[in-house]
Amino acid sequence: MVKKIFFVVLMSALMQVSALGQFAHQPFNLNFKTDLSEENRNFVESLIPDIIQANNEVLWIRNRIIDIQTAFEKDCHITTTSLPFLRRVALNYKLDFDFSIYTTPEDFKNQVASLLERVDKIPEELVLAQAVLESEWGRSRFAIEANNFFGIRCYKPGCGIAPQGITKVSFMVRCYDTPLDGIRDYLYNLNVGSAYAAFREERAAQRKNKNFPQTLEMAKKLHGYSEIGDQYFTRVSWLIRKKLPEISLQYPEMYSQK
Repeated sequence: MVKKIFFVVLMSALMQVSALGQFAHQPFNLNFKTDLSEENRNFVESLIPDIIQANNEVLWIRNRIIDIQTAFEKDCHITTTSLPFLRRVALNYKLDFDFSIYTTPEDFKNQVASLLERVDKIPEELVLAQAVLESEWGRSRFAIEANNFFGIRCYKPGCGIAPQGITKVSFMVRCYDTPLDGIRDYLYNLNVGSAYAAFREERAAQRKNKNFPQTLEMAKKLHGYSEIGDQYFTRVSWLIRKKLPEISLQYPEMYSQK
């Protein structure tokens, strides 16, 4: 089985892999609104720590960008290490502009704003709802065999496992070494995919208006995630409102959500 360790591609270029451990084991509380079967509850409780860690890794990068932005706003100064960092982030997040010493202050401001629109967390409740819906509470073949809880596809020979019952396969389902790797890739897909531009715009608007996160409003913008269109939001929102627990995070300083 072909496996993909996504964070080696993205995260190692931005931070020390050994530092990723600082994002594990963040305290959280769950408020269950309804009784779940023991199997479903175990699935929820097992996945949430990885969802939180993957989000915090993204927030680590976001917070560093904001620190650079804040310093620049004070005196229009950029350190020699900041520009290479911003270039790597822009490249990894598929933005086609370069940060350089010749970038004007106005262009720099616009480029950072575009970067921050992509480098951001996904509300934990939304990640969990999509994982439940796409993986049938972790029972799907792709969840069990490939640690793929989000139906993420790939299109190169040998990139994953083939769906069953299809004579002519046009895609495969991507494989991951761990559930955490699959969650990282899911976050990345929503943060760079052209189909999710409206989702990112809604999230950025919430940040600007200081009412982040309005999870259901963001979920409305994910109709492009599934072939069932608007019905997808109906199912995701029902899970968030009726079945899944509210997740309360305890944020030490290093997890600051800027």
